[in-house]
Amino acid sequence: MRTLLTIVLTLILSTPLYAMEHEPSFIQVTGNASREITPDKFTIKIEISENDSKGKRPLQEQEREIITALKKINIDTKEQLRLADNSSDYFRRGISLATRHYELTLNSSNELVAAFDALKPLGLSSVTLTKAICTNLEQIRAELRREAIINARDKASEIASAIGQSIGSCFYIVDYNTADEMNFAKRRIDYYETPAIAESALDHFTPEFNSSYINYSLQAKFDLLPLE
Repeated sequence: MRTLLTIVLTLILSTPLYAMEHEPSFIQVTGNASREITPDKFTIKIEISENDSKGKRPLQEQEREIITALKKINIDTKEQLRLADNSSDYFRRGISLATRHYELTLNSSNELVAAFDALKPLGLSSVTLTKAICTNLEQIRAELRREAIINARDKASEIASAIGQSIGSCFYIVDYNTADEMNFAKRRIDYYETPAIAESALDHFTPEFNSSYINYSLQAKFDLLPLE
């Protein structure tokens, strides 16, 4: 009985030491990836006004001129141009001011430049860039996720090689990019500050946007293989 008790006590006391001596070694790193986002879809607001137009041309005439000008640069006006607002305001001096607002959707920066240049000679009340978005954000996020884990692996391998060791399998990954963070990033990236563009600036329109980035990060753990 005394011998059995001695064996049990020996096993209990030696277990922590054994665990410490054989605790798995690993290396923990953070992988990062980022990319600059360029908008590829745009919306511009076109306003025409009967009394504000040069020579007081009727709204229908201005509308025909807009459609003709856009068709010349191969814009599909049936699909890309829509009437957003049609109103008539009555001023105190008794003059009725009829206005119309249109929204034009453009599918490339080349279309955007061509549309502004085509509309400039028409003498419209205003032409304003109101929205610029990036349409392939989900694809970009998926690519950045892969780049981030590759970056983590490369970091871990570099650190391990500095001490003459190597890495094994990745057994732990934490993705820092939660749904809320990604949604916030999407809103921030999709919309650019685009002040109204004065007529004098439309001699040759050159779009300029603030630089925006998607940043992706994750944490990973890799087995640290012992020295051979």
